Amino acid sequence: MDLKEFSRSEYRTMEGFSYIGNGELGGKGKGLLLIKEMLQQAFPTGEYKGIKVDIPQMVILRTDNFDKFMAENNLYEVALNSTDDAYIANEFQKGSLPVEIVGDLMNIVSSIRKPLAVRSSAMLEDSLHEPFAGVYETKMIPNRSLDVNTRFQQLTEGIKFVYSTLFFYKAKQYFKAIRKDIRTEKMAVIIQEVVGERYGEHFYPTIAGVIRSLNFYPTGNAEPKDGVIQLAFGLGKSIVDGGRSWCYSPKYPAAPPPYNSIRDMMTNTQNKFWAINMGQIENYDPTNETEYLVHLQMAEAEKAGNLTHIVSTVSVDDSIIPGLSVDGPRLVNFAPILQYDTLPLNDLVKEILHKAEETIGEKVEIEFAVRLYNGRSEVSYLSGPAQDEHPQFGFLQVRPLAVSTKPVDIDESSIDSGSLLVQPDRALGNGETEEIRDIVFLKPEDFNIANSRQIAGEIDVFNDTLLNEGKPYLLMGFGRWGTSDPWLGIPIVWSQISGVKVIVETTLPSLNSDFSQGSHFFHNVFSSGVFYFSVFDNQNNKIDWEWLKSQKTVGESKHVRHVELQSPLKIKVDGRTGRGVIIK
Repeated sequence: MDLKEFSRSEYRTMEGFSYIGNGELGGKGKGLLLIKEMLQQAFPTGEYKGIKVDIPQMVILRTDNFDKFMAENNLYEVALNSTDDAYIANEFQKGSLPVEIVGDLMNIVSSIRKPLAVRSSAMLEDSLHEPFAGVYETKMIPNRSLDVNTRFQQLTEGIKFVYSTLFFYKAKQYFKAIRKDIRTEKMAVIIQEVVGERYGEHFYPTIAGVIRSLNFYPTGNAEPKDGVIQLAFGLGKSIVDGGRSWCYSPKYPAAPPPYNSIRDMMTNTQNKFWAINMGQIENYDPTNETEYLVHLQMAEAEKAGNLTHIVSTVSVDDSIIPGLSVDGPRLVNFAPILQYDTLPLNDLVKEILHKAEETIGEKVEIEFAVRLYNGRSEVSYLSGPAQDEHPQFGFLQVRPLAVSTKPVDIDESSIDSGSLLVQPDRALGNGETEEIRDIVFLKPEDFNIANSRQIAGEIDVFNDTLLNEGKPYLLMGFGRWGTSDPWLGIPIVWSQISGVKVIVETTLPSLNSDFSQGSHFFHNVFSSGVFYFSVFDNQNNKIDWEWLKSQKTVGESKHVRHVELQSPLKIKVDGRTGRGVIIK
């Protein structure tokens, strides 16, 4: 295994992984170690058609460092008993890291001047049957100060912040939902170089992506088994938070997008990107995950000359022209790469997906980042990289996907349409249940997307009550659940609906964005066995709202109602066909 104990004298020349301390590597660490071996076998030269393929250099703080930090600072009482995330985070910042690792951490920031990502690698994270994507936070630090002590402080603050997130409200809700004791969890931490380049006062990759072995919402000629890829410009936070990105099938990279119009396409594709702030920090707050991040307009990237391979332009006659050759609105659709193969990214992604499935032994989800530029001039695959700088594909994370294959037969012809509560266009999951008596739904009569943040908070209250009572429930609403964009749907995080067993989303004429399959929210829906129903045309009476509103109300807020049924719903989903029914 390519895993060495950290050496201060050798770190500047070390490649791959090293570790500090003893104990476990955590879920992410173990997964990346497996993939490191796979990449070495699949790409013995470290390249694929001129693209450097690697896992960015990283150091793992093994779990004994977490144990010592917690014990030496007497933090368990605060961590386990407080429900205030800010208080917990601040108490952790007051603690001191184990003295024996301080010199190693100082050596890391003395040796590296690139931004660093401080990532969680807890024991249960990325396990096969537990939905633990995005439960804990990642802290990205610029690591750019001339003063090494400042860089050291940023790194230690980042480590303590990641440790503290194990005990945040949303993590405790996860453990409650999966019926595990949070005191048994341990946290390793990954310190990893960020893939990307600096442009002025911002640092970011050219492309961030998520690959999945299964596509639950295929369009055109694509099938679920063909998989799905989501791409975004800048840091991958745009994708994993459920924001706007470009989604396509790796089998049909140049296929027309599933949008009704150019306006629809412009509305639902990326218009901002995330970057690390390398300039002056306005608000010092080590307890804030985005302390060193900025959310920028795409125009900032165009000024830096970074969109040549990323965008198309909408011309005056509404033609979509790949690249920047004409003036007009920019569309982030990666057409130069996907349609004209200016970089063989799609072929590389398919190769890596296949090899990762063989290595893990399951369907997988992969996160990656790509650097195309060297910070001084554009790197073009066709014309050759400047100063022997190759484009870089950085493999960041892999998660297994547990896929149920138990046959579920749905004879829709034998079901009376009047007995259906929901008749979906698509259904995610596989199985059947007759345990749901509680339904939490958004009131359709006065729904307004402008209230989406408030709605998320109201749902959180209902979830907490039902979770404590041990009652699984069905959640129904409008737009994309779990998005970070409050204008696409309800910006709810998984901990706020952790007791849910069935979700229904339905579109409105002004709200028809597809589900973000690369988001952490989606992963948790899938991994926890939640059934997910999508109704794309609610005007065809595919949801019986009148029956729903006639049921016994047991709780109500301004925008949300909770009803309780006399008899449970009959719910079936056939994962082979994507069909499902909810029968009253």
